Amino acid sequence: MAATGIKNFMLALTKGKSATKSQKVTLHTLKISPQKLAAQMQKDTKGAMLMVLKALEKLPKKDQMALLNDLFGSESLVAIAPLLTNLRLWR
Repeated sequence: MAATGIKNFMLALTKGKSATKSQKVTLHTLKISPQKLAAQMQKDTKGAMLMVLKALEKLPKKDQMALLNDLFGSESLVAIAPLLTNLRLWR
């Protein structure tokens, strides 16, 4: 599960223009451009990942899981959701 979650996490952040409609809507909700995110992933992967996680962390808890699902898919929630609760360890 962890490998699938991380794979989906990385793939979603690098899609750019090929992101799904729901991924684009979610990223725009987070005030993140899919194209800029994809470019940032090539330059500073950790920074880009933290940017997305920090934006998600700022949302009400009730909205976080739905947006995680829209971005990464339900099979990835188990692996990615804990990153939000342990974000301080990344900083």
